[in-house]
Amino acid sequence: MDPAPDLSILDDLETELRDVEHALHRLDDRSYGLCEVCGDPISESRLEASPAARLCRDDHSA
Repeated sequence: MDPAPDLSILDDLETELRDVEHALHRLDDRSYGLCEVCGDPISESRLEASPAARLCRDDHSA
């Protein structure tokens, strides 16, 4: 059995965990829901789709 697919899944899970931990820290410092680039609010629909989102749609697309 090739271990590469398992490592890829593990990498994805570790990245997701880091993103969630970052979002939790942002909740603590009250910056959750604000774009890290421009400071504007991240849309509710974007946060529902991706609760750990760091950027608004405009900055994410840039």
